[in-house]
Amino acid sequence: MEPSIANMAKSIYFNGDGDKYELWDIKFLGHLRLQDLFKVVTCTDDVDTEENAKVFSQLAIVLDDRSLSLIINDAKDDGRKAIGILRDYYLGKSKPRLIALYTELTTLRLNSEEDITNYIIRAERASNALKNAGENFSDSLLVAIVLKGLTEKYKTFSTVISQREKEISFSELKLALRGFEETEKFRNGNSTSLDNVMKTNVETNMNSKLKCFSCGNVGHKQFQCKNRKSEDSSKFKQSRGSNANRWCDNCKSPTHDTRYCRKNNSVNSVKDNNDSQSSFAFTITNNSLEDENESRLLVDCGASTHIICDESMFENFNKNFDPSNHFSFSRQ
Repeated sequence: MEPSIANMAKSIYFNGDGDKYELWDIKFLGHLRLQDLFKVVTCTDDVDTEENAKVFSQLAIVLDDRSLSLIINDAKDDGRKAIGILRDYYLGKSKPRLIALYTELTTLRLNSEEDITNYIIRAERASNALKNAGENFSDSLLVAIVLKGLTEKYKTFSTVISQREKEISFSELKLALRGFEETEKFRNGNSTSLDNVMKTNVETNMNSKLKCFSCGNVGHKQFQCKNRKSEDSSKFKQSRGSNANRWCDNCKSPTHDTRYCRKNNSVNSVKDNNDSQSSFAFTITNNSLEDENESRLLVDCGASTHIICDESMFENFNKNFDPSNHFSFSRQ
């Protein structure tokens, strides 16, 4: 076999897949036109016997064994008849085939990983097969089927198309769907990446001109300085002097020691025979402050600890408690 013929046979080879026969038929007719044999298939008059045999020879080279077996007995050396047999077999009007095509269309769904182009091709291939079989399949029905099979991402698109006053053709729908998909890809992919690149470049240029007021180095701001924490800690200790080593495990604060913490139950605990976390209810009366009542409770709404005037209500006292050392430190 000559190299050119071998390359031709490889490029238009038909493997017996019925779903792709229509595409292959168009390729083969294009090849026949290049070989000046197209009229053998299209004209209704008698054709030259030699040219008809050449068409059959071209078919024999590019068909799989199963397809060749369909024509080898009934249409040997008759290219026109052989193509007719293949079309009847793969694009026939049998009832099972029509049912299969209608089922394919009515159950058409866009897969999660499928692009819109392949989805449209699947729908158009099945509809064209029905039209070639003589079925009255309108564009409006095909548009409705395609819109119904779209995913949730196309919900807004489907709503807009369905509410249009002017009826949309399938060709217009294809263009609109492809445009919508490209817009979504650009918005969710390319535009985000572009924004990130631009943002990174801007931040890099700005940081290269910044100078830290804490360490004096270039490339970051004061609040981003890694040395600031250690410097602030040392300055804080120096400002406190002898109180620099204080730390409360309860409050997680350096303002006082744990043993002097107001949250420490051992400082001044109130007697409670039942539960140390009991709640109390108080009644406020408009008594004169001059009235000496040792059992009254002085409540300060802004304080975390209240004052009990009855000494008998306490279990024990911390004799080491020094009020002069019990204060809150506020940094200027």
